[in-house]
Amino acid sequence: MILTHLRLSRGAPHDTRWLHQRIAEAANEPRPLWAFPRPGVVITQTALPIRSVQWATIESQGEVVCCADGAAVQLALIANPTRALREHGGRGTRTPLAEAGWDDWLRHKLAGAVDVTHVSHQGLTPVVTSKPGHVVTLRRVEFIAAGSVVDAAALHALRTAGIGSGKAYGCGLLLALEVRS
Repeated sequence: MILTHLRLSRGAPHDTRWLHQRIAEAANEPRPLWAFPRPGVVITQTALPIRSVQWATIESQGEVVCCADGAAVQLALIANPTRALREHGGRGTRTPLAEAGWDDWLRHKLAGAVDVTHVSHQGLTPVVTSKPGHVVTLRRVEFIAAGSVVDAAALHALRTAGIGSGKAYGCGLLLALEVRS
């Protein structure tokens, strides 16, 4: 997996649907993971390196480094913490969690991969975009966490698949950095 830090070109739309489509084209992947942590900055995780694109400048690019079992790690994630409210046995409607449930949501998502010792979070500007037939609004939350790796393979699987819903809108990309003492 390759992490790429992009700076959007002046005049490039900041619409998440547009960004997702451009990143998917540049990476030649239908569902790349990416994050939009602040205006003008995009971080992508793709199987192959992103080559030059007209709509952004590549600031940096490098291989995702795996974390070993027992390693101390710092984690960063922009996510859309939700739960599915099921009616009549169906798939369920995604409902945003209240802020009081955000830390537990993250701990649950990381359970079995990381023993989380600290979580902090901050609400980000919601994503509002159109989808055929309706408007989509996602509450975005930036999580910073620390802990130790319980299962490196499980952590790698989470990093590969992403966490939570809203991946097409810049949510779900889990960044992990091994902390050396």
